[in-house]
Amino acid sequence: MTFGKAPNPAPVREFASAVESSEWLTTLERLYPSTDQPGKAWLQIARPAQLPPAGDWFVWLIKAGRGWGKTRVGAEWIDGEARKARPGEQLLIAGRTPSDVRDYALHGSGGLLTHHPDIVYEPANRLLRWPNGALGLIRSGANPEEFRGASVARAWLDEFAAWDYPQECWSNLSFGLREGDPRICITTTPRVIDTLRRLMTRPSTVVVSGRSYENRANLSEKWVTEVLDPLEGTRLGRQEIEGELLEDVEGALWRLGEIDDARVHAEQVPALVRVVVGVDPQGVKAPGSETGIVVVGMAQDGSMFVVEDGSINGTPSEWGARAVACYERHKAGLIVGERNYGGEMVEQTIRVVSKAANFKLVVATRGKIKRAEPVAALYEKGRVHHVGTFAALEDEMCSFTGADTDRSPNRMDALVWAISTLLEDPPRVLTRATWGLGPR
Repeated sequence: MTFGKAPNPAPVREFASAVESSEWLTTLERLYPSTDQPGKAWLQIARPAQLPPAGDWFVWLIKAGRGWGKTRVGAEWIDGEARKARPGEQLLIAGRTPSDVRDYALHGSGGLLTHHPDIVYEPANRLLRWPNGALGLIRSGANPEEFRGASVARAWLDEFAAWDYPQECWSNLSFGLREGDPRICITTTPRVIDTLRRLMTRPSTVVVSGRSYENRANLSEKWVTEVLDPLEGTRLGRQEIEGELLEDVEGALWRLGEIDDARVHAEQVPALVRVVVGVDPQGVKAPGSETGIVVVGMAQDGSMFVVEDGSINGTPSEWGARAVACYERHKAGLIVGERNYGGEMVEQTIRVVSKAANFKLVVATRGKIKRAEPVAALYEKGRVHHVGTFAALEDEMCSFTGADTDRSPNRMDALVWAISTLLEDPPRVLTRATWGLGPR
């Protein structure tokens, strides 16, 4: 689609202040004359960056951290646009999947129907009806064909960067935005996808960035402490908290997008037929030094699941106890540790804690990059799944290129040892062909 004359020659229009959007605010003040109306309440509590930007724009792209209030912003914007529309005029609301639209965009804590119960929802027709006769078409990013033929002037696309077919959906939607003054609001946690990156550089796009902590007054302190704070300073935190669009590190074997795509919840993990604990010891207990302890299990079909990162900065007795605790907690069949580091020191440390633990010394005959390449290939194929988020481990994986010879990514090494061991000695029903690795 041709975007027309650019209103601003800058490659990215970073949002400054929405307070200038007086025309929009004035219109909504008229639409919500009563102070107890939901829309009126939103105007009272919204932060400046949560209100539409002034000026001529085609895309209002909000890339912000978790809990910033993105969904509420999209819901209130589309509601305001619908209440200004003519009877029968169509708007479009889309999310990653039909259930995501229902559960988050409509019925979530910031959802449209949650705050505007006067809208009639027809699930069977995937349709919303506003009191003034405006119609909301509900679409899914999982099916690009649903966007064909839609002739709308306003659209809200939620969590766009997580869609399965963002470019195809965008292309089909664009052809329908051919009348009046079309505008699109995109609310998303950023991920590196080409479609999003290209949209950000359009002169007709206004980009809003936001940190999760900006909405702290409305967030659970326990959630902030237990979920957000541990991610501070990590690459994943920069994406999920700071709302940054992170580019991949050139030369790194892993990409955060690949890990994200294969990430699962605990309830999605099948029965594991083998579990291995990988250990990569630190030299001494010192700031920045850690013993990598990573637990990986394998299902009958060959899929692998990273179930725990128990890495610790500790003395041999401390990390030995941690490794054995992981072994026992996950009912693992083996602990593996590198022989080349300190001879048999790793095994001796483990044996002090437990003489019953099954232990295997492994020998590093190749460099870190060469050892890691087959493991990274499994991630590319979507065969390795992280059960939840392991921010520090994923940081090491996605930033290690081998160029920094003074840096020892112990968490990554422990992961590689565990998965390599499972690759070398998988359940007997599996073959190398199962892994897509070919003959030896």
